[in-house]
Amino acid sequence: MRRSWIRGSGDVTLRILAWNVHGGSHPGVVDVLRGSNADLVVLSDCHPNHYLRIGGALRDQGFTWLAGSNQSGRTGLLLASRQEMRPGPTQSSTLPAHWMHVVLPDAYMSVVGVYGPLYRAGTTRLVPRFWEGLLEAAETLANSPALIVGDLNTAPASCDSSTRQPLQAAKYLQKLQEAGWRDAYREIHGAAEAYSYWNYQGSFRIDHAASPRGIYWGRCGGGARNSR
Repeated sequence: MRRSWIRGSGDVTLRILAWNVHGGSHPGVVDVLRGSNADLVVLSDCHPNHYLRIGGALRDQGFTWLAGSNQSGRTGLLLASRQEMRPGPTQSSTLPAHWMHVVLPDAYMSVVGVYGPLYRAGTTRLVPRFWEGLLEAAETLANSPALIVGDLNTAPASCDSSTRQPLQAAKYLQKLQEAGWRDAYREIHGAAEAYSYWNYQGSFRIDHAASPRGIYWGRCGGGARNSR
């Protein structure tokens, strides 16, 4: 995903690659990353056991700033940047492995990487609390250049699901949109159907990027461009 925005007299372009790597064990993950021209990489569903291998490959490609979440061996998030990356002020006390907020001072941008939790044994009661925390964080970031991006594990709109039915937790993503956070994909492609996950039940677009009002998206060489 490529983005650019303006703050003051600055004009900055930032390319972001967000990808669910399904644990990160497949050797092809490193091969893909070696061929990427992204400025920031957001890897979700990445197991801490693979942080060193994947992080080492990213460092070799010029990603000198790395940050990974860790929660009792759970798969989480690995972020890598070519420019300075600092810890952001928001976090999840409910499922810390599923949330990572970083600030890119040179780009004047806050990025919240998210790996949306699923309703399953041990997390059923945690999922609403996680999303409620994310909505609160989004409210604090709504008036600044910011991006929430990752595998959110939900599909709110009928055009995001081949079954025409929303997935669990869709109501929380809808609330995010109602609060003024715009769906980057829909800004560029309108109602065009595209999916990022398939199973026996159907096809779904569960990977999302959202930004507040005031950031304008447009097609830009295989990604998105915005200005503020």
